[in-house]
Amino acid sequence: MCQYTVWDYIAPGENLKQHLQRKKSIEISFLFGVVDSILRVLHACKEQGVLRHGDLHSGNILIGDETRAKLDDSLKPRAPIYISDFGYGVTGGAKVPKDDYDGLAKIINEMIPHVEDAKATATQRKMLRSLKSDLGKLLCEANANERRPPLEILQLIRDIKMTAQAGEPGRPVPDHRTSPPINPRMDRASVSFR
Repeated sequence: MCQYTVWDYIAPGENLKQHLQRKKSIEISFLFGVVDSILRVLHACKEQGVLRHGDLHSGNILIGDETRAKLDDSLKPRAPIYISDFGYGVTGGAKVPKDDYDGLAKIINEMIPHVEDAKATATQRKMLRSLKSDLGKLLCEANANERRPPLEILQLIRDIKMTAQAGEPGRPVPDHRTSPPINPRMDRASVSFR
């Protein structure tokens, strides 16, 4: 009996690490798009009985051809985002699978320094601030029973966007580059993104 794996061809495609090196700067909507895509895939796979990716990193996040871009939440074109090598971290290999939420936190930390403040609106900066404070804590929850499933985190992101769009008059918008990076090994109560 033969087993085959079929993948979509993503041309000319590049991984997120290459994309960040080439582009130098990204919009906040792109960061949210990557996080959203990863969480949607984790949710769909969990629903199908796949427990984890096991090796999430920027090399496994593929950015498709920009000429095939679709409108994102901010009504700007965004190239398709794909998660690759899904499920191979749990195939019984010699390496212990890595924690998916730790991997997602590292991906977010890798993208934050590339966020382009000059093009960000006050609403987008509020979204980023909330992403760092609220999502950072959830992703580093050590106790498996306390961890939120991907769908709940997607709902939190939706709520972050809605709250930011509703506005918070009089509240200053801090520079996202001054926050410390997330560290899965530090005290879970004091974690935040860069």
